[in-house]
This record gives sequence, C-alpha cells and structure tokens, in this order.
Amino acid sequence: PPRSTLFPYTTLFRSDLGGAAYVYERNAGGVNAWGEVAKLTASDKAASDQFGTSVSVDGDLALVGAFGADPDGVSGAGAAVVIPFNREDWREKSKLTASDKAAEDRFGYSVSVAGDVALVGAYGASPGGVTNAGAAYVYERNAGGTNAWGEVAKLTASDLAAFDGFGDSVSVDGDVALVGAHWADPGGVNSAGAAYVYERNAGGTNAWGEVTKLSASDRTPCDGFGDSVSVDGEVALV
Repeated sequence: PPRSTLFPYTTLFRSDLGGAAYVYERNAGGVNAWGEVAKLTASDKAASDQFGTSVSVDGDLALVGAFGADPDGVSGAGAAVVIPFNREDWREKSKLTASDKAAEDRFGYSVSVAGDVALVGAYGASPGGVTNAGAAYVYERNAGGTNAWGEVAKLTASDLAAFDGFGDSVSVDGDVALVGAHWADPGGVNSAGAAYVYERNAGGTNAWGEVTKLSASDRTPCDGFGDSVSVDGEVALV
C-alpha cells in the first residue's frame, strides 16, 4: 500500500503505556549472572509516552527514547532521557527534545549514545515542509554548560523525500553517525531503503556533514534497508 497509509505505524501501540526500561549488570547476583539492578521511568511519565521504545547504553550513561511524549504540550513530538549510572540514584539528569519540535515528529523512536555524543532519530519530522522525510539530532555533553547535553546539529538527508522515514534507526561511534531511512527509494526502487553516513568536522569545524549514502547492491522494492543500523570504528552494518 502507499506509504502515506502506513505512517505513522506507531498507531499499533496501546494508548495506555507510559513505559519503562530495565538495567541489568553482569555479576549482579552471581558470577557472570546478569541481574536486574534498576527500573527506569521518566520523572514526568504520562500515558502514551512509549518510554523505552528505544534504548542505548555506553559506559556510565543510559539513553532512553520516549517517542510518544508531548514535550511542552506538543502532541507526539517525542523526547529522550539521559540517565547516568548511580546505584544510589537512578534518575534522569537531562531530558532531550528537538529545538524545532512539532506534533508527531516521533523524536526518540531511535537513540544511540557513545562517549559525549547522543544521537536521536525523529522519523516523523517534516524538514523543509517535506512530510515525514525525517530527521536526526546530535547532542553533546557540556554543550551549553557543564554536564549539559546541548543540541549541536540537525541531520537530514541531502535528497530527502516525503515518507522516507529518515531517523527510524540511528547509531553513533566517535566522529561517525549512521542514520537509516528504510522507506527511501534509492535509484527509484520503491522503499528499497537507504542509510546515510555523517562525520564530525565534515564541511566545517564541529559540523556534522553527510559524507555518503548507502544502499544495497541488490536492492529490490520494499526491502526496508536501513530499518536497523550500527556503526563501530571503520565498519557499518545495515
């Protein structure tokens, strides 16, 4: 069916779910046992937030997406929460929202954190008025103040098109960000999907510039390439 009839596919979720995320640690409760050590919820939790739809962990930080949240009363704009690991106090320290949030952006549907960088996808965003083309936002620790997580870049595809769903998957490692757009039409192949690579300092100091677009060599319609992505060092997996 036309993609416009499939967006947003999140309507399949129950409307009464605020959501939660659970932390497990190795050796908690026994050698090499993975024991539950904390249950995370948002401080301002509300029905339909979908907190926990996406999660990422790195070192002493957890990042949890809540794409159904209504920050500042903007319906479905979405949010993400940064929670430092502290066995005595597992509470959020920063709530991330898009600087240009709009209704049904679904910010927080995908999240990734690595070191001092957080990447959050908003597949429902409409940059430049292009419906559901999607976007992703880069945050850095200490941007705007000590231990503050400030927005430093908004990523969009250079060839964005309606209903691409750019940002429905994200991954960040070091100076590289990878963003999936599984509804994209590379080479005119309907919904074959694509992924975009961005690098810090590409196009200017601390700029996050697009450096390449990835698509499958054997792409066919509705493959959904880009529905999940991961990057580590010099390798990307889509």
